Amino acid sequence: MKWLEDEICVLKNRDLTHQELHDLLPHRSVEAIRRKSYQHGLQRTMKSSGHLTDDEAQSIWDNPEFREMIEGHLLGDGCIDHKGHAFRLGTSNKDYANFVQDKLNTLSGKNNTASYHPPVKKMWKTGEYISRECWTVVCCCKGIFGQQRERWYPKGYKIVPRDLVLTPTMCNRWYCDDGCLVVMEKYGVYRIELCTDSFTLSEVKYLQQLLTTVGITTRIHLSKGKHRIITCGKEKFLRYAGAAPVDSFDYKWRLVNET
Repeated sequence: MKWLEDEICVLKNRDLTHQELHDLLPHRSVEAIRRKSYQHGLQRTMKSSGHLTDDEAQSIWDNPEFREMIEGHLLGDGCIDHKGHAFRLGTSNKDYANFVQDKLNTLSGKNNTASYHPPVKKMWKTGEYISRECWTVVCCCKGIFGQQRERWYPKGYKIVPRDLVLTPTMCNRWYCDDGCLVVMEKYGVYRIELCTDSFTLSEVKYLQQLLTTVGITTRIHLSKGKHRIITCGKEKFLRYAGAAPVDSFDYKWRLVNET
């Protein structure tokens, strides 16, 4: 199978080991990745393999800014791969992908690059459709994400850990990933919805309690069989979460930007 240009771009990240590259390119074997890296003069060395000691990994995780970003994204669209080697986040907003990737690189000392995925034709039960273009943010570090995989995916699927503590950064990332501002001007309706589709009702109620502890009143709304959190203090939530991190999300902060 011919190697694509975006795959070669992934190989150029010397912070990643051959195994970590395989996690990002699962259709390529470790041996194939090793051979292709050699052909392009991209051999890995122990110095450039990205390995961290346990203390170094723990130091990165203990940084509140890094930890709160990751946990906020895990409440939203972020995930940790099944081997616990890497964190990933998919988004259709290029400026957001670059913002998150740059932040994580700075905080972790890595040099990862957000990868681009063009629209492609796919088949679904209802017929053929074209996927949206998107970007994938990645941060690889088994020393960090191995433990967090066990915490967030104890049975193989994502849960809400019961030791979670909400912060403004976490709410900001959660809202950017999986929140929306619902505006029905004709009826004077403005509300913020936080999507919690992958969590159980018990977990959604727990998140509701966490929001209450930071002074944000909410209610749970059932929509198409999925439970979502609706904030009653709309502006209060937005002010707590802080400003939009990138211009493409200014519309989500419309309620405070216009006041």
